[in-house]
Amino acid sequence: MALALITSTPYGVNANYHKIAELRLNPHMRISYVELWSFVSIEAREAGANPLAVHMFEWSGDEFPFQFDTNNFEIAYTKIKTLPEWSPAEDV
Repeated sequence: MALALITSTPYGVNANYHKIAELRLNPHMRISYVELWSFVSIEAREAGANPLAVHMFEWSGDEFPFQFDTNNFEIAYTKIKTLPEWSPAEDV
């Protein structure tokens, strides 16, 4: 799973493919950290290109959406899409 959304990058090139690179959870403390990498395309990612941008998200306390024994990557993508700048993103 990943997200498709055209976003600008610091390099002046648009990214259209966004994939979670890291998901760290501490359910007992109700803290999460998600790192989303942005690439020009899925082909660029699969060819080993470096990400053009890195987006970091942290949720804790009442905003902590994760649970034991669930697909937490899917939950993370869904949570990211609740943010205004990511709401137009589509699952790919």
